Amino acid sequence: MAEGVKKSIHQIAKEAGVSVATVSRVLNDSPRVRAKTRTKILSVIQKNQYAPKPIKGRSASITVLLHGVEYEGKESWFEPYLQPILDGVMEVLTERQVGAVILPVPAAWTAWRVLDGVRKRQTGAVISLLSPAQDPALKLLTEHAIPFLVINNGSDKTQHRIGTDNRRLVELLVEHALATGKRRLYYLSPSIRYADHEERLSWVRELAVSRGFSLQTEVDPSELDKAPDNFIAGYRLAQRLPATLNAQEAVICGNPEIAIGCLRALGERGVAVPGGVALGVIDDYLFGEWMHPSLTCAAQPLRAMGVLAGQKILSILRGEVKKPVDLTLDPVLTVRSSL
Repeated sequence: MAEGVKKSIHQIAKEAGVSVATVSRVLNDSPRVRAKTRTKILSVIQKNQYAPKPIKGRSASITVLLHGVEYEGKESWFEPYLQPILDGVMEVLTERQVGAVILPVPAAWTAWRVLDGVRKRQTGAVISLLSPAQDPALKLLTEHAIPFLVINNGSDKTQHRIGTDNRRLVELLVEHALATGKRRLYYLSPSIRYADHEERLSWVRELAVSRGFSLQTEVDPSELDKAPDNFIAGYRLAQRLPATLNAQEAVICGNPEIAIGCLRALGERGVAVPGGVALGVIDDYLFGEWMHPSLTCAAQPLRAMGVLAGQKILSILRGEVKKPVDLTLDPVLTVRSSL
């Protein structure tokens, strides 16, 4: 090949003896290509130093909308829950050499300001993290033909979405508590200002009844217009638990922050876990393995959600996805010493 002369994807496909679509699948790391064919195509790509052209009319970079959480008036954009999701997204984008722009979205921003922020960055597509249900900004993205995908949001079926089954998250812990001989449950819920927490609370109540448990629920009463501090909430909710806890009972915490606050309150009361009461947690993003005791968790596969989001948004951006992506990943139960 003459120096400075770059081949097109059609020429790469012809030299490799495959279709253009097959070359595109290899470039996008699709599993729908045989290993032998993939190796052959990658060899031709490397020999010709081929690089795909930018998508016409748009930058190939991705904007990640990051909806913030406030603690006593201070904004914390990079809360621990988001880290594994972002790690998964960046793993894919870095491998494909696609740029990413983080756009923090304060709660006070209007939908039009979000749209303006996306357009100023001239990115090709959007991944939205923790966007509110029925977010009007998503409607504006649709109206302006800007592709987007939502992670962990109860979006409608016309939107691209990746999330987890809230019922199964709760069910894993309830069934494990039953299997280990527990007969009474206490559920400490974060504020139901977030739809996921409201849904999980509903499933706890339903599953406890169907499995024959006695149940007491305590919910962080934070107002809808004020973001909660879940560490403090967990501490305060645990203080409402009966004085006579025992090893045949289990406390289920709605997230790891609630669990940490709960553990402190129980420790101050002299209640040992799991000897004085067992404890299980929804999600596992705050080093539950290294807590004392180590925490039994039913967790969303957060990093896998991010990886899938990165892969799907690139496919959407390249026009390879014709129908809305609606993927619900199964949660995983990790049994440790607390339950």
